[in-house]
Amino acid sequence: MTTTSNKRTLFFGRILAFGAHSDDVEIGCAGFLAGTGSIFVTFTNGTYDSLVSVGETDSGKEQRDEEAEAAAKILGCLRRPLYVEQDDMYSRRRQIIANIGELITDTEADTLLMHSEYDYHQDHRFVVECVLSAARRYRGNIIFYKSPSTRQEMMPNMFYHLTKADKERRVAALKCFESQFDKPYFAGTMTQDMESFQIFRLSLNKGKDGNEIAT
Repeated sequence: MTTTSNKRTLFFGRILAFGAHSDDVEIGCAGFLAGTGSIFVTFTNGTYDSLVSVGETDSGKEQRDEEAEAAAKILGCLRRPLYVEQDDMYSRRRQIIANIGELITDTEADTLLMHSEYDYHQDHRFVVECVLSAARRYRGNIIFYKSPSTRQEMMPNMFYHLTKADKERRVAALKCFESQFDKPYFAGTMTQDMESFQIFRLSLNKGKDGNEIAT
């Protein structure tokens, strides 16, 4: 299935986009979300004492937050951080799920966008598990996006064509994350000329207008 820009808001409505780290959503789906007014939900600003791998250095809380705010502004989106301390990640799992559930209800989201369960990064998988648990009675659209750590098992079954403007805003948003420029995967995400945004559809029910979405 391929969707075009004039169908994006009609079909997907209000979007909640979940990412474990402050640049995950932008890397995975910035072009798709540009201009949608979506809400980015992140669980860490990438510091050592948050939801990150042991051994990763502190890149600065304020800097990561400022970078994420700047990127969201370029994309015309909002941020709703739900920061989780690493030591509390699993012990607070039930509360995290409850908080996500409340956010889904409060925002009246039509679509939930998140990492794939087929991901090498443990933080990404943890977020997916929590969101899906919170959304166990959810009747909207649930879709997964790809990232540099996504495994090959994640097979996209939906494609959204990125316009020139979408791609330009995507690159501009990614350039906000200067603290990540030294990461081996990051440079490639900025220079990659993506023609389409690839996602996997778990459930895709009805568009914002109530009509079934053609596949």
